[in-house]
Amino acid sequence: MHAGVIEGFYGRSWTHEERLEQIRFLAEHGFDSYWYAPKACRKLRADWAQLFDQDELTRLRELSCACRSAGIAFGVGFSPLGLHDQWPLNKTAETHLLAKLAQLHSIGIDEMGLLFDDMRGDKPNLASLQLAMVEYLRCSIDVKRWVFCPTYYSFDPILSEVFGCKPPGYLREIGRGLHSSVDVFWTGEKVISESYSRAHLERIAEIFQRKPVLWDNSRVNDGRKTSPFIPLKSMCESASIMPYVNGLMINPMNPPALARLVLETFKLDGAAEERLKVVLNNQGHVLSDALQCYLRQMTEVGLEQLDDDERQAMRSCFANINHPAAREVLDWLDGCYRFDPACLT
Repeated sequence: MHAGVIEGFYGRSWTHEERLEQIRFLAEHGFDSYWYAPKACRKLRADWAQLFDQDELTRLRELSCACRSAGIAFGVGFSPLGLHDQWPLNKTAETHLLAKLAQLHSIGIDEMGLLFDDMRGDKPNLASLQLAMVEYLRCSIDVKRWVFCPTYYSFDPILSEVFGCKPPGYLREIGRGLHSSVDVFWTGEKVISESYSRAHLERIAEIFQRKPVLWDNSRVNDGRKTSPFIPLKSMCESASIMPYVNGLMINPMNPPALARLVLETFKLDGAAEERLKVVLNNQGHVLSDALQCYLRQMTEVGLEQLDDDERQAMRSCFANINHPAAREVLDWLDGCYRFDPACLT
């Protein structure tokens, strides 16, 4: 089963060096892909028609080369917001789109996502529009794998509340019309799903006429409700979902070193608490003891509910630990990962 990481969250993005470190980690721990798709990258989203400058291209090519050297796939998530309103394409829009696709292709992309999440979807012809765009892009850029994210990527009612009512028959029309080589992202029964039942995954496979690729948001912490926390918890076990999906892409939490601790639990067997203990103990007893001591404050209490004594105790504890995860806890205490209002869900 494909299992990788998609940097697809809002708020504080990873730095270039942090991305390179993530790629090294993913290869060492049995993941097979890294996708660049930060919500803060406007040139992949609202400003998609603007070309990357040379510095941006250089960094993206370095990510691509790092993935290739590590033996994992490099992907990009492309969200051309507003393209619906320019379809069918006029000459200017087509020129901009083809120039952007040529630039992306020059980076060295193995996998590409056409992501239509986080946008208004209450259009009666939404499915037919998106199917036409997917087919146009699929035939315009040569990559090994395409994954499409529908506007309604879960049965969670929050999507209709925020983006408008889902058009009748939308998901089934996507399933019928999408080229057989294109996979489909799905987040489960909720936008943030803690688990995935066999019955649910089989139902989605029947609707889309293909097994879904799970976009796992279980440990992301960029939302209004999730940003006050560091969700340092084990992930679901891969064995329970492997037969029913075409892959899984994990959208991790913003702090990268802490995210790696969670990602490492995905590849282990056993009870959730035990898997987390194994990973934490591998970091050395000083960091492990500190994280386990304040686990409840990070995962249950949250930043906004910490009292002054708890904040000071945590600050004193982690300030004396020379480890990137400890520095990220300090950043969290300083509010560096606060909610980004751009995240609508």
